[in-house]
Amino acid sequence: QWQRNRAILKYGGRRPKRGQPSQSLPHYTDSQGNTLTTRTEVADNVQAHFQSQEKARTITYEQLRQLYNTLPRHDATTTPLSPDYLPTLSQLAASFRRTKPHKAPGIDGITSDLLRAAPLQMARHAHPIQTKVALLLQEPLCYKHGRAVPIPKADASSMTPDDYRAILLNSEFGKHHHRFLRNGLNPVLEHALADTQVGGRTGRSTAMAYHTAAAYIRQLRNTGQSGLLLFVDLRA
Repeated sequence: QWQRNRAILKYGGRRPKRGQPSQSLPHYTDSQGNTLTTRTEVADNVQAHFQSQEKARTITYEQLRQLYNTLPRHDATTTPLSPDYLPTLSQLAASFRRTKPHKAPGIDGITSDLLRAAPLQMARHAHPIQTKVALLLQEPLCYKHGRAVPIPKADASSMTPDDYRAILLNSEFGKHHHRFLRNGLNPVLEHALADTQVGGRTGRSTAMAYHTAAAYIRQLRNTGQSGLLLFVDLRA
C-alpha cells in the first residue's frame, strides 16, 4: 500500500527536492495544447503530424496495391542481364549471418534473430524470391513500405508529436536485397564522389569530417586568409 501511495505522491502531491522540477501525470496533447483522452485520438494526431512532415496522403492498402500493380514493367525486357546482378545462395546466407540482432520485424513478421539463427536455411527460402526480384527488376510490395513507429526523442517531454521521430520498420528480406544493390553500386560511387564526401561511404566517420574542417581552419590561419564553414541542419 505504501508503494502505491508513494507513486501517487510523486505526481504533484509532494514538494520537489531542490533542483528537481515538479512532475505531472503523463498525457498526450495536440498542437493546440488540448489533451487527447482516447487511443484513437492519439493515433489520429500522430498520423496527421507525420503525414504533414512527409507531404503524404492517406490511402488504403488496397488502393496502394492497385497503384503498384498498374506501374509499367518494361525495364526487365530492355535491361541487359549479367550474373553479377543475381545474388548467390552463399552471398545471401553470409548477409543473413551478419544481420544485427534484436531488431523489430517488418510487416512480414520475419525477425533478424531468425535470420541469424538459421542463415543458410532461411537463405534457401529467400533465394528464389531475391533471384526473381533481380530478374524482373520488380520488388514485392512489402519491400516498398513498412510500419511507421513513433519513438520518443531523448530530450523531449513525450507529450506532443513534435517530441517523437518516426522509425520505419522494413522487411528483413527487403533490407538484404537493398544491401546487395548498394554493395554493387559502391565501386561506382567511389569514383563519382568527391574525396571529402563522408556520408554513405565505408570507413568514413564524422571524425574525418571534423578533422577536415579543423585542417581547413588551420590552413586559413596560417595563410592569413578568410574562409567560411557552413553548417546546415535539415529538418523534415
